[in-house]
Amino acid sequence: MHSKDIKILVVDDERTIVELTTTILSQEGFSVIGTTDPEEALRWIEKEPSIEVLISDVMLGKTTGPEIVRRAQRIRDRKLRVLFMTGGFDGVRFRQTDRILHKPWNSAELVAELLRVLSDVPKLAAWDGPERRTSAA
Repeated sequence: MHSKDIKILVVDDERTIVELTTTILSQEGFSVIGTTDPEEALRWIEKEPSIEVLISDVMLGKTTGPEIVRRAQRIRDRKLRVLFMTGGFDGVRFRQTDRILHKPWNSAELVAELLRVLSDVPKLAAWDGPERRTSAA
């Protein structure tokens, strides 16, 4: 079990993914908020400074996970850790430090990747560093 002091925000445009992710992480002892609405996710980031991790789908309808992170950084002081989930994408820009979990994943993979994100030494989260472009294989 993990600390309920660690608050996680999950955003994905598929409600079943949000529900599955929040259920798994809640069972692991995390405090989790889930939404399918990127604008609501940004409102949570603004009103809940205790959110430490954002888990976001890469493609969110009219926006992208990386765009949500960019906007969140305008709200917060760049201390938000990020894990992206994706079933595929093309041409999306990521930071070199971004972690990406490919769908379909299982609960063990989700938890393991989240623990990696939490154990990373906090890095500069700005978009001013080197970027990479990758696409799903």
